Amino acid sequence: MKIGEVAAIAGVNPSAIRHWEKEGLIRSMRNPENGYRVFTSRELKKIIVLSSLRKTVYFIESMKQLLEALETHDLAAIERSFKMALQRLDDQLKNQMNGISEMMKYIDVLQRRDEN
Repeated sequence: MKIGEVAAIAGVNPSAIRHWEKEGLIRSMRNPENGYRVFTSRELKKIIVLSSLRKTVYFIESMKQLLEALETHDLAAIERSFKMALQRLDDQLKNQMNGISEMMKYIDVLQRRDEN
């Protein structure tokens, strides 16, 4: 499959796929006739996983480790990776909730001031 087809299936921009390829997360072959990137179904699966991971708090190095664990079926490493991501997401959510709480306090103070 060509990059546009893979991008459409995975729901990502072709530029994201090129970036992941540059980072060594995925590989493509070049069609000798036209020079277009060609992706196997195996690489498509990786792209779909990367598409999901980028919506979380995974960094490139973490993505590389997770892809390796998925290829080698290292379930312990996969579980550790997911737990780490869940912890980062939880921390992020807590920070966001704290920020919202602070904003609400500020709004409350402003409303009281306007009432007086």
